[in-house]
Amino acid sequence: MVWCVRACVYVAVCCSAAQCSVRHPYHVVCSAALPVVCCRLHTQGEKVWDLLGQGAVVYVCGGATGFGQALARAFRTIAARHGAMSPMAADRYFNELLSSGRYLEDLSD
Repeated sequence: MVWCVRACVYVAVCCSAAQCSVRHPYHVVCSAALPVVCCRLHTQGEKVWDLLGQGAVVYVCGGATGFGQALARAFRTIAARHGAMSPMAADRYFNELLSSGRYLEDLSD
């Protein structure tokens, strides 16, 4: 379990979500400010895309109001930009991450 007091995004490469340990993930960003989180995520977009290609699992935790939607948009943008996908293909890719348990959210206000 990951306990968050601020908005955080972690990306970890593992065989499955059940086998994943968040003790040593690739720590993308943790900040109290949503713009900082999204900016840092976009700045590291190529690295995040490479990790997703290796089967990474993404853990997102923070406030439910706005944060989850903003990060979903950021991950769709990363898929479109670094995966050379159309916006529709990026939406499908993101939905596959969700349905396969590779994009996990812990959001609350």
